[in-house]
Amino acid sequence: MQHNHNVVGQNVAKIRRQRGWTQEELAAKLQLIGCNITPQIIANIETLHFPATDAQIAFFPEIFRIPVEKLIKGAIVPHLEEKMVSDKAHETNYKKCRRSRCSASQRGDAGQ
Repeated sequence: MQHNHNVVGQNVAKIRRQRGWTQEELAAKLQLIGCNITPQIIANIETLHFPATDAQIAFFPEIFRIPVEKLIKGAIVPHLEEKMVSDKAHETNYKKCRRSRCSASQRGDAGQ
């Protein structure tokens, strides 16, 4: 069974088209902020011929001005998206719990 590890290609294409940019324009914008990429590489990422590198994945949200979660939303690996939501909820609950414990210890009633 073949696994396609390109989790952002379709979203890169979709967001690029929403912006009205060509692959050449996107490549030029990315190059201006230090991403070593060509229109041919963008075409290969968008058509799922090869995956975006982690460095490229870091540049796309910056140039599109979107959170990285939007870049991978609905991607080929739905379990990753679910894990991100779960991790975010866990982090929020942890922060709330930590704040309430800190408040209790500052008041002197921790553990009571």
